[in-house]
Amino acid sequence: NTCGTSPKMFEAVCLGTVLILYPGNYAGIFKKDIHYIELQKDFSNIEDVMKKVNDDEFLQNMADRAYKDIVQSGKYTYKEFINIFDNTIQSLYNS
Repeated sequence: NTCGTSPKMFEAVCLGTVLILYPGNYAGIFKKDIHYIELQKDFSNIEDVMKKVNDDEFLQNMADRAYKDIVQSGKYTYKEFINIFDNTIQSLYNS
């Protein structure tokens, strides 16, 4: 299952909001049980999801981990995107 990411997902992480997402790849950025709570499309795991949602310590740890890995890492900034773009153009130019 390949799912896209959206700016809103990054905004939520910036604000310390824990994501609840359907199963998917999410560009390899957002990882199940590390950065988000997974909800099966048929809601078969809703009891587990609700248990996690009601656990403040679990939520805080997940929010902190997502912020550290996704925001503080600097990997997903516009500046990093431009660096990658510039390096790609430079390598094509030098070929």
